[in-house]
Amino acid sequence: MHVAKVHQELKLLTFFSLLYDRWNCPRLTIRAGKPGGGRFYDTLLHMSDRHGPNYGQWNDWTGVIRFKEDHLWQNTTYTVLQIDRPEAGTDITLDNFKIALPGASSYPNPNDVCGELVMNGGSEDNGFSPYPMRSVHWESKLDVVKDDNNDRYLTMYKRKDSYSSPEQDLNPNCFDVGVVYEASARVRLHSEFDESYFWYLRVTRSDGSAFHRTILQCPPQKFSNGFVYCSGKFTVDKELAESTRVTYRMAVNGDRDKIFDIDYDDMSIQFFQGYIDKFVVAKEDALCWGENSEVHVGTSSLYSFNRNEVPNGFTSKIYNVKDNDDGTMVFRLKDPPYIPVISTEESATMGTQVALVSRNVRIAGDVDEVDVRKGES
Repeated sequence: MHVAKVHQELKLLTFFSLLYDRWNCPRLTIRAGKPGGGRFYDTLLHMSDRHGPNYGQWNDWTGVIRFKEDHLWQNTTYTVLQIDRPEAGTDITLDNFKIALPGASSYPNPNDVCGELVMNGGSEDNGFSPYPMRSVHWESKLDVVKDDNNDRYLTMYKRKDSYSSPEQDLNPNCFDVGVVYEASARVRLHSEFDESYFWYLRVTRSDGSAFHRTILQCPPQKFSNGFVYCSGKFTVDKELAESTRVTYRMAVNGDRDKIFDIDYDDMSIQFFQGYIDKFVVAKEDALCWGENSEVHVGTSSLYSFNRNEVPNGFTSKIYNVKDNDDGTMVFRLKDPPYIPVISTEESATMGTQVALVSRNVRIAGDVDEVDVRKGES
């Protein structure tokens, strides 16, 4: 992790020096000697011309650097880090130069890898670097800011369009069918008008194609509201579970010209519950339900990035039925639900309904027995 403050003072100003020439933007390079003689240069970090400071002003310069095997001390005779590229006549003053590993919150908890999917969502662990967050569009500027209470948060400015936001890759192995996560964040929109926004996942399939899946829709707010907390739950479906890459993002509803600044804090996607594989129903309603019977599980929730309705239920087979001896029956499903399931404990009126679609019927006679499979009930 590289953090440096760069102060530039021109001894001579000309018309052309007022333009921030991309070829004169500072860069961090490594110069090292080869064991067999000679030397090499590699660029570790660039300062973008879009993000460069005005001459004579301090600017936080942060980024991620990755050392190669050739850079390691045992593979070199000497190593020098240097900042170069500004034109002749430009003075550079550095302060708080630091190279360090990312903080602990930048990595999953080894004892609960899928407990929290967003790393360093509060921006508290890596100084003024947003790592592992980055900007969706390189033109946008993503900074860590400290408020009067020493609380850090992300701010994004120079946004390109309504989809300009921070993004972070999530662990696709944590998305199992039926698992429920709770997404949440605190956001402040620098708009004088009410604007709504949503968080979504950009999902890449195994064939390389991609789609978007909305996971959290937030109500309208404006700058005078300050930071507003928004949260909601989503269930992993089959398409999401089969992904090879998942990226976490945010977008503002409406036209693509929603380019006001946005502040972000406490971004999170936490594990809420594992997939549901059993249902408890009244015994009087399930007397004829048995193994290999097909049931349809419904839900009152619809979800889709494009607001197109997706199937509000799915069908599975029962592989085990148990009598609780308390007036209820428990049956387990062969396939876990990939749609939101609401229990009667959560909502007495909106509880998920389960319907028997077909069941096996055995017809027995005095001599022969005939199995009739999937007889309609």
